Amino acid sequence: MKHWLALFLGFSLIPLTGADTLWVDPVAGSDGAPGTEAEPKKTVTAALESLASSGNDHVIHLAEGTYDVAGGEIFPWRSFQALCFEGAGSGTRIELGVTDGALIADGSDSVAVTGLYVAGTGDQRLARLSAGGAAQIRRCTFDQCGSLLSQVGGLDAQMRITVEDSLLDGCRGIGDNQGYGSSPGFTVIRRCVFDGCLGVASGAVFLSTGSNVTIYDSIVTRGTSPTNCIGSADFISGCTIAHNAGPVPALEGTLRPRIENSILAFNGTSPSVSTWNRLDHCLVEDGSGTHVGPILTGDPHFVNGLGGDLRLRAGSPAVDVGWVGATGAPDATGRARNVDGDFDHQLAADLGALELRTLDRAPGAGFEVPLGQPYALELTAPPGSFFHMAFSRGGLAVTPTATPYGDLWLRPGATRVAFIPVQQNTPRPFLLPLQGGSALIGARIGYQGVTRSLAAPNFAAWTNPIELTIVAP
Repeated sequence: MKHWLALFLGFSLIPLTGADTLWVDPVAGSDGAPGTEAEPKKTVTAALESLASSGNDHVIHLAEGTYDVAGGEIFPWRSFQALCFEGAGSGTRIELGVTDGALIADGSDSVAVTGLYVAGTGDQRLARLSAGGAAQIRRCTFDQCGSLLSQVGGLDAQMRITVEDSLLDGCRGIGDNQGYGSSPGFTVIRRCVFDGCLGVASGAVFLSTGSNVTIYDSIVTRGTSPTNCIGSADFISGCTIAHNAGPVPALEGTLRPRIENSILAFNGTSPSVSTWNRLDHCLVEDGSGTHVGPILTGDPHFVNGLGGDLRLRAGSPAVDVGWVGATGAPDATGRARNVDGDFDHQLAADLGALELRTLDRAPGAGFEVPLGQPYALELTAPPGSFFHMAFSRGGLAVTPTATPYGDLWLRPGATRVAFIPVQQNTPRPFLLPLQGGSALIGARIGYQGVTRSLAAPNFAAWTNPIELTIVAP
């Protein structure tokens, strides 16, 4: 599953006003350098020490490379000012080692991290915030870490937590955000994946007593907690919760949680969803839970559910039957849900976290293609179908052209490039050759295919389009 997680799109953190900003590069930097973009420091430890006397908030830019004790880092990184760490993605790797503890020292009142890969051993946390603290986590991967966040202070000390576009792999969940009465905690989770998380007895995603927790467009799978695969949540929308050891149980609190536009399948033993949960426009494999809106039952037909690939196969009952209000929301990859996945020429949202795309990048592929190298795409259609693939230079059209087979997004003069048969209802990979001279570098190419299938009106339907950019090899 980690490969198709490369489909996630990123969001930048908002810089802190009036903050001190330093750059760090563990490969090319020096701790004797001033910490500018041209002359970065080598360690985050040294960068924070140089700011110790400053009363301003801190923004630290981390270049690609490994940050660990062997490279001179001393954990936890310490600052009592608001901290913002800006990494460069999966190449910015932080190795916490075998020592229990935290990446950031206790007592920070605000922490924002983006673009980091943090590897632990199951007991480390990201930070323990001061009372009323705030945390923003975006585009990060946490590998074998503990519960990411906890708080310093009493149970009435709320935290404000946002986690977006991130992967927690084998962790103990996000943590605990307790608060009562006039001081509840607030937590929002968007477009995240929780894979193989243990959590604690109260849940593999989030333990939060009396707090406001909402989860959007996220995936929870292969969790090992035997009693609870989620934890506490008040509202869940557009999620896929599947193949976990524990069920979606009765959750604590006076409000009955609402779950909508989601897939809940193969979680623990039946009943897999407690009657405490109110379900609307969902697919629930065993039909459990309290139904307050339309509910489908049965197998959702994942590509490889046990293997962690929770994309939908062609013909899945969850395709194009989502709540109409979900059409404008993004799925777990950050892309729009309005895709015609059942070849009826109508755009509609799917249930669950991942919209079925009849034409898509192969797992791990991006939208930029080195000149002269083949590009991997995948097609999805019912068995016995076949595709005519075409492309147009200059990218996709601004508005589509209506045709008897649905919307055509290619520009006039499109060229057919491939004929591809489909024998199964799982994604069918193929390599697309991209040849040409250096003049193509920077060019945008639009691709779309027409699917010939008995499942489609007029026996044909256009796939969703896709646009690629040619870059230097």
